[in-house]
Amino acid sequence: MARHSIFSKCFRFAPVFGTNRQPTQGLASLFGLQKQLFSTRVILPAECTVSYLVNSCGLSPESAALVSHKVKLRSLHKPNSVLALFREYEFSDAQISEVVRRHPLILAVNAKKTLLPKLEFLTSIGISRLDLARTLSNNPWVLRGSLENHIVPTCSFLKSLGLSHDKILYLLKHKSSIFSENLSNKVIPNVEVVRKLGMPQSCIARFVSIHANIMARKPELFSQLVHQVLEMGFDPKNFNFLYAIAALSMKETTWKRCREAYMRWGWSEDHVLSAFRMYPQCMVLSEKKLMGTMDFLVNKMGWQSRAVAKYSHVLCYSLEKRIIPRFSVVRVLVLNGLIEEKSVSLATVSSLLEKCFLDSSRLNQEVLLVMERNIQLNPRYFGPNLQENLVTQLIKDVNKGTCSQQHGFVVAITGIENIGKGLIVNGTGFVSFPVRYQCVVCRPFKGEILEAVVTMKNKMGFFAEADPVQIFVSNHLIPDDMEFECGDIPNYTTSDGSVKIQIDSEVRLKIIGTQVERTQIFCVGTIKDDFLGVINDPASV
Repeated sequence: MARHSIFSKCFRFAPVFGTNRQPTQGLASLFGLQKQLFSTRVILPAECTVSYLVNSCGLSPESAALVSHKVKLRSLHKPNSVLALFREYEFSDAQISEVVRRHPLILAVNAKKTLLPKLEFLTSIGISRLDLARTLSNNPWVLRGSLENHIVPTCSFLKSLGLSHDKILYLLKHKSSIFSENLSNKVIPNVEVVRKLGMPQSCIARFVSIHANIMARKPELFSQLVHQVLEMGFDPKNFNFLYAIAALSMKETTWKRCREAYMRWGWSEDHVLSAFRMYPQCMVLSEKKLMGTMDFLVNKMGWQSRAVAKYSHVLCYSLEKRIIPRFSVVRVLVLNGLIEEKSVSLATVSSLLEKCFLDSSRLNQEVLLVMERNIQLNPRYFGPNLQENLVTQLIKDVNKGTCSQQHGFVVAITGIENIGKGLIVNGTGFVSFPVRYQCVVCRPFKGEILEAVVTMKNKMGFFAEADPVQIFVSNHLIPDDMEFECGDIPNYTTSDGSVKIQIDSEVRLKIIGTQVERTQIFCVGTIKDDFLGVINDPASV
């Protein structure tokens, strides 16, 4: 912005004429004021700073008024140089505005001598300019410390802990608070506290990378947490020791809320402490997450409430992505006699890696069963190929679509176990043979997460198919920011047009209701919860 336009408001009140109406004196006072404004010894008027923050930095008038009290500009040379450097490093206007709003003193630094070396160093360790702009707009205080005395020593300190170059880059991008903390006064003394207790270097490095904010607490507060965890019986050589520190560093109300929730399920104080020692993160869960998981395990799966305390890590897994799908599969296996109920371990089912679980259960939403069906055959198909003809007819009958309330949809026949003796059907001449066969069945359950392809949509909602399951998603179960648009290609779209649901779009949805009929399974789903919605739009490819 032109310099004269910024200060025009300031100059508007300068008297052009003196008290004796002599213009020379008025002009002298005007140029005297201008000289003062651009003198390095004089601070610009507050209203000029506010104007600059609004017009050049993009702050709102309200934010600019607040920020103007924190930074005193003496000229426009430094702030203009700072803004130009940020733009050179591909900061967007919004990111520059955020940096200035949160760290206004950045406008008063020497861009070439102070700011540029920091940006050059940070990019030299491998972070891209786009990631750097994103990082510094989220945490501009990284720029507050000295390059030689803070930023470089922080990188060296992290390397000394054994963190890889990629891990340091990850911390800079996603958890940059460690780069704005005081190492010598906080982090290093706290590291020495746990190191003297015998904590392995690998545990220290992992904790710093995950909970740098806790390691940056005042040493006296950090020592109190360590002492409290030691008294509870945690071993400093075990990583659970640091998890316990992280849990106890939360607000006291968090611990109280979790303790009261567990006690509503019949836990005693000893059960709570036992669960905490087993897996400290169980005491930092939200009440909704905690109650939902306990309700499913106790009321729907039949586990004893107090037995869950022995495997408290189970409570920290995702209810919708892991616990409900896995235990629902196990329940089907038990009901169909494929596994014994006494062999099911709460810890094993929840903790197995995905591939191991699928291998051990042999299925995800599909279950291998042995079923029996009466196959009627015309006598003209009798002869040496009788068995082959029976199997062919069985496949034809099943492929027409077979559903049952108990087992769901027969997806495929995998083998024939037995063909019984045929009986003549009265009045038809056909012979009925009982055939026992192995097959894979599929039955979705309430709460299951599926990926499906949109097959039809209208203003009432859309239909999707996860073969052989048909799912209807009502417009009431579509996010509020999506509206139905008529046109050449009708679709549901967000207000900014960035996300669309149309024919052949792939969506991730959750089943909230099911109905099994003779030839199909019909479900009602929703995409209104977290992590649901469009996962692939062919129109955008």
